[in-house]
Amino acid sequence: MARGTDIVSDIEPANGMNQVQHRRRWTFHQKLRVAQESSVPGVTITSVARKYGVAPSQLFRWRKIFLNGGQEIVSATDQGFAHVELRELKRRVRELERLLGRATLENEILRETVALEKSRRKPGEDHGPLTLRYR
Repeated sequence: MARGTDIVSDIEPANGMNQVQHRRRWTFHQKLRVAQESSVPGVTITSVARKYGVAPSQLFRWRKIFLNGGQEIVSATDQGFAHVELRELKRRVRELERLLGRATLENEILRETVALEKSRRKPGEDHGPLTLRYR
């Protein structure tokens, strides 16, 4: 087995969901691992770029940034991914707020129903086996 082929399956773009995308977003760690693999003696940039579906110029750029200690610069490119994640989290919050509102409304209806039923009952009247438990 050639060195680095065992990581092919676990390195996919951060937003890769087995669907066709025009632009892929790579996490810092994925970029680092691909750049490190391209630095192995005897391995060409072109072969690594082809293996991961990245343009060789992009891979050269990642390597240059890593060699210059630009971890912060590369991490800044993950801001786009963070923006997508933030949008998804906001959507999830809206959905949970909607569900909470629905549960609150159902709770209020049940409270009103219980209060109405209590007002209809006559004092001292037995209303079933649960009555004794809640007196």
